[in-house]
Amino acid sequence: MREIGLAQVDIEGYPSDGKTFFWAFLGQVSLARRGRFVAYEALNFVNGRRTLLEIRDAVSAEYGPVPADEVEQYFRFLERLEVVTLVPASP
Repeated sequence: MREIGLAQVDIEGYPSDGKTFFWAFLGQVSLARRGRFVAYEALNFVNGRRTLLEIRDAVSAEYGPVPADEVEQYFRFLERLEVVTLVPASP
């Protein structure tokens, strides 16, 4: 995982300045609209072994029910930014 600041984001289809990117993020990622810490906590639960459903369960335990599709959407967004890499779950 690499660290990026909002002002450094330059992905096709996303604005490169921090403030505009932040509003685009809120508009496209449902999980981000659940409170300022929910998406942050979801990323904190990433450890290379947890599945998206396990992360959803952990976030739901702290913040109330969170739909699995919102967690998936958030991590697919992060994957486009090269913050995370999604891999198929091991059987």
